[in-house]
Amino acid sequence: MTLHFHLPYTCATGETLRVALHTLPAGETLTLPLSASDGVNHTATFHDAAATRVRYRYEVVGPDGTTLRREPTAPRRIEAREDGEALVCCDHWGEDTPEPALLRGAFAAAAFRAVRHEAPTERFVFRLLAPEPPEGYRWAVCGSAESLGRWDERRAVPLVCTAIYCWEAAVGIDAFETGARFKYVLLPQGGGEALWEAGDDRVMADAPYIDGARYLHTDTHARLRLPRWRGAGAVVPVFSLRSSGSQGIGDFGDLYSFVEWAAQCGMRAVQILPINDTTTTGTWTDSYPYSAVRVFALHPLYLDLREWQGSPLWTTERQAEFAALEKPTLDYGAVYKAKTAFMRDLYEAYGADTLRCDDCRAFVAANKRWIRPYAVFSYLRDLHGTCDFKRWGELAEYDAERVARLLETDAAARHGAGYYVYVQYLLHRQMTRVHQCARRLGVVLKGDIPIGVSPCGVGAWAEGRLFHFEGCAGAPPDFFSRHGQNWGFPTYNWEEMARDGYDWWRARFSHMARYFDAYRLDHVLGFFRIWEIPAEQRYGVMGRFRPALPYSRDEIRAAGLLTDADTLCQATCSYDTARQHLSDEEIGTFLQEHQGRLRLKEECANQGRIWWRTRDERQREALCTLCEEVLFIRDAEQPDRFHPRIMGQDTARYKELPEQERHAFDRLHEEFFYHRHNDFWAAGALQKLPAMTGDPMALEAPDDLLLPCAEDLGFVPVCVPGVLAGLHILTLEIQRMPKAPWTRFGNPADYPYLSVCATGTHDMSPLRLWWREDAEQTQAYWHDVLHREGAAPADIDAATCEAVTTQHLDAPSMLCLQALQDWLAVSDTLRAADPATEQINDPANPRHNWSYRLHLTLDTLRADTAFIEKLRGLIARSGR
Repeated sequence: MTLHFHLPYTCATGETLRVALHTLPAGETLTLPLSASDGVNHTATFHDAAATRVRYRYEVVGPDGTTLRREPTAPRRIEAREDGEALVCCDHWGEDTPEPALLRGAFAAAAFRAVRHEAPTERFVFRLLAPEPPEGYRWAVCGSAESLGRWDERRAVPLVCTAIYCWEAAVGIDAFETGARFKYVLLPQGGGEALWEAGDDRVMADAPYIDGARYLHTDTHARLRLPRWRGAGAVVPVFSLRSSGSQGIGDFGDLYSFVEWAAQCGMRAVQILPINDTTTTGTWTDSYPYSAVRVFALHPLYLDLREWQGSPLWTTERQAEFAALEKPTLDYGAVYKAKTAFMRDLYEAYGADTLRCDDCRAFVAANKRWIRPYAVFSYLRDLHGTCDFKRWGELAEYDAERVARLLETDAAARHGAGYYVYVQYLLHRQMTRVHQCARRLGVVLKGDIPIGVSPCGVGAWAEGRLFHFEGCAGAPPDFFSRHGQNWGFPTYNWEEMARDGYDWWRARFSHMARYFDAYRLDHVLGFFRIWEIPAEQRYGVMGRFRPALPYSRDEIRAAGLLTDADTLCQATCSYDTARQHLSDEEIGTFLQEHQGRLRLKEECANQGRIWWRTRDERQREALCTLCEEVLFIRDAEQPDRFHPRIMGQDTARYKELPEQERHAFDRLHEEFFYHRHNDFWAAGALQKLPAMTGDPMALEAPDDLLLPCAEDLGFVPVCVPGVLAGLHILTLEIQRMPKAPWTRFGNPADYPYLSVCATGTHDMSPLRLWWREDAEQTQAYWHDVLHREGAAPADIDAATCEAVTTQHLDAPSMLCLQALQDWLAVSDTLRAADPATEQINDPANPRHNWSYRLHLTLDTLRADTAFIEKLRGLIARSGR
């Protein structure tokens, strides 16, 4: 391939131009200087016989060779049509800044609906990089040249879509003559007024003549103000789906049907909860979808067994067993037992042949990084009857060579691990089919990347260096839980992860791109800082930030808090405080005197010990509360540094301080939790997030970059919005959790474009249940948000649910994603009889059983054409 670059540009004194190129398949990035004999028309020639594709962008360079500015546009792309092709690239400096989020390849592949055509093969071609035209219009170019229609819009040259955001048309040589003028225009299809570009005419510059070369003129934007892409969609856990052939749990076959239904309704997105394998015990405790044993592995229970309905294994007895699993809620243990037994039989009948097939071998080769450790881990878990790998003898510590020898010498191990490889291949095949269906229908499939991993999972066993196990990830006290949350996950060793450029995370995102176009980045605050609870404590209120800048003794004293910091780290209380929680007999059992005060005895000196010391729930609560009677938490790595205990003002210990020292603690608390770390955390996030999420504007950006959507709720540092905006990561906007201070309800009309707006999340009550929970809150919403008079009804009717939905659909947000329960709420006939049955999770309960199932089948949903049309109308009227 030979490229002749031509760019008219006037440089300031000392400045020069260059073109930055990225060639494929070599993956080489280089720069090439341009020169201009007349000071204006800059040219350069690039030749690479092996290159078949090139991406490029122009840059202005200073006298010292540094880049002063680069085109704020997506890279231009060239594909060779034949070996040895020569192409003259007639360009102008790109001035428009596209929305980078829309350039992410995986997202664009699903969201961009225009029919693709073969690129023109003629010698002279115009190319426009622009979004899809509004419905009823098509792109065209019209200008002074004969081949451009002589400014007659009836003779304008239509542009056809040849790639995402790429429109091309063959023109005559006269369009490339120096001084030829032209503009892009949106032509109406079927009557109406043409929409011409604003501004002056575009003018063709003096391009060099190259005998036999093709000529391509590229414009990076059209000067027209067009509506930005906005889509609506539904959120549902896969396990909650139900169809006439379900086996007690939703599966990838049901997800396929749900995607089809969503497309029928005019939805452009479907979001699901995590679908990774969480198996540790095979019981309901594995129902928590955010505790993956392997972040790359799909959950075996989502395999659609109907694929083998015609096999001898699909017996009458089996069908009856599966039918018995269809209950109002998910019976996880029973479903796990029945589906696993069937998959085991599948493996014995067909596994050997499947594992030898070329497609399966290719799958294993593409996933060699994770699939062997996962398969062996799962086999050893079954063999030993526990996922606690510390009890696995000589394999308690992962050793790749020892694992390889096990598979080579132990036939039972090889067969047992092979089962898990087989099942993962089947799951991959089905989930790939779902993704292909979504792409074909123009539905963005959005996955979920949990912030945590199981402490008894493959990552902890095989990649333990990447995690901290001396504490657990969680959240401080907030809207969801007054005690805070303890998720039980290890925290990340970011310093170790940075050594290889966050390879573990990059591999995880790349793997997600096989099945999804966008993703929810769970607890994005964890990439700034994580709330870590010491392993010996239970409640999130006893946690601290990691990383953090804890106070020194001098800083604490300088603030006016003169009581010794070491003393304030010790949980002690007065007799009066103890008697507020415990009887005198209990005080004698659990507490002891210490320097005129009381403290917990050694056997219950922390919340972990308390949990084992007593099974009485009231005693546990009381003792854990007394354990929280501290104002500082000592830093584990720096014993002479101290973290203020969050909400320390709620303790009796705080109230006992002299007034001046209380004010001093208030100042330290305010500074620590709201100001001290902002620059520190922002710098850390800017090291991690770009390396993981990628930059769609980069020359070397892969074609499968996913659209990142942050879950940025909770105790949000002020540095977070700026970092997310700078990286073009979508935020999450929830009306009942507004981000503006001193605001009770958010206004969807004020949401930023780069956001996902929703009526709630899986951690919240669905709209109808929320309406019932607090009459005063509901009345305020009824009056202040919906602008209704009188008393709010006790239950929200379908018409009011529709009004709330419409308000969210009308928001500027790129995506409006509602829980399926809230979509159904706009129907009097399809909504659940009892909204209390629609709660997915209770975040205040760390042992919540995730068992919600849809109350009706997908067959019923798909058959209700009136409801489908209702949703289509709501979405269409909003412009989504």
